[in-house]
Amino acid sequence: MILVECFSDFVYGFISNRNIRIKDALKSFYKIIGYSWHILIGSFLTILLLNSGRFFLEFFSEDYEQLAIFGFYLRISGISLVLFQVFYTLYFKDFFTKSIKVLDSYFAFFLFFILLYSVVSFYFLPPILMLFSDFFSRTYPNNESIFYFLTFFAFFWTSYNLFSNIIVREGFMNRSNVYMLVVLLVFVVLGIALFNKMNALTFASIQLIIGILVVLSQLLLLRIKGFFFKRSLAVVVTASVFSICYLIYQ
Repeated sequence: MILVECFSDFVYGFISNRNIRIKDALKSFYKIIGYSWHILIGSFLTILLLNSGRFFLEFFSEDYEQLAIFGFYLRISGISLVLFQVFYTLYFKDFFTKSIKVLDSYFAFFLFFILLYSVVSFYFLPPILMLFSDFFSRTYPNNESIFYFLTFFAFFWTSYNLFSNIIVREGFMNRSNVYMLVVLLVFVVLGIALFNKMNALTFASIQLIIGILVVLSQLLLLRIKGFFFKRSLAVVVTASVFSICYLIYQ
């Protein structure tokens, strides 16, 4: 079905634009590729750092119960990402038309709301989930920290999605990819250093650290380029301090 749809789109596009000169079409194609290949690389790095946790944990560990715990808790923590999709849908146009000052106010308010939800969810979400999930009821008492780590990680994942739109809008993806490669190097070093101790808790803590570094690197890049998200930075730093303190004292 996908191949048929692609072929039909190709035929429709060819018929609709049959009067366009091949030379002009190629110039437009090269222009689009020159802009979008940085986004393609950035998307690949994002998948490696933020979207592939379960696959990496499977590489590090053959304990399938640990994999199940990590995957299940990650889905529970992903409510922040659902809220982001709602926010993004409502304010999509503003992301690409409003000034940085206005967007900073939007982002700061939304991120504060997500941070507040994350902290409050530590108290109200587990009792609710225990009513509906035997797996959660059985695993939560010994894996409470994983739930906390991944909930904070979801906050930073949401933050990354917000600021990525600004980086794409301003054409900073090539520089952003350099920062992401540095974070990827940190990710690899942590994975190697903790290889023998790898389990769901250890990997959740690594994911949280990577989430913090990715978002702070975005804000650093934007600041260097003259875009200072002052209010948003305050919320992100607050969340980072909470997360690091819990990492240290858990």
